[in-house]
Amino acid sequence: MFILSTPHIEYNPPRNDDTADDIRPSGACALMSLNPIPAEAISAAARRPDVLEAMRIFYADADAAIAAKGATCWNRGDCCRFAAFGHRLFVTTLEVAYYLATGDAPPPVTEETCPHAFSGRCHARERRPLGCRIFYCDSNAQSWQGPMTEQNLARLRELHAELDVPYFYAEWLGVLRELNVDATKSAIPKEE
Repeated sequence: MFILSTPHIEYNPPRNDDTADDIRPSGACALMSLNPIPAEAISAAARRPDVLEAMRIFYADADAAIAAKGATCWNRGDCCRFAAFGHRLFVTTLEVAYYLATGDAPPPVTEETCPHAFSGRCHARERRPLGCRIFYCDSNAQSWQGPMTEQNLARLRELHAELDVPYFYAEWLGVLRELNVDATKSAIPKEE
């Protein structure tokens, strides 16, 4: 069994009107503990057709709501250079399970940039996490990104409960690094 051991990161976004649109965790908002990422739960969820269908529908609904806002990507991947752009991306158990089940093994993380972002575009577009779908540098997007993020994160929490999948919220690059700890093993062990 492939074991992930990245620290668990819980993000508690601010809840007042002054900061409702700030979707990036910062010092006081990010709480870190030493709980391992639930590799067995991720692997089990990634094998379940009901989980994959629920996430496909979740992402389709999120994508439709985002498209209706008419946001424009101006920087072609600048936001994927997390350290340079000054933010981090966080993911849930269901997002990681869907990501692993619907594409190739994750590429190595060699810097503080998403390894799927190169040549000005995302090479994991269909399986990218919610945060990648919602975040736009477009100043017109600032008014709806925070509320839409909160709404979708709440829906993801509900899906975890409905599908009986343990919930975690961890930093994306840390998860990808753990998925590449041992490149000779699969992140989703195949049934024999």
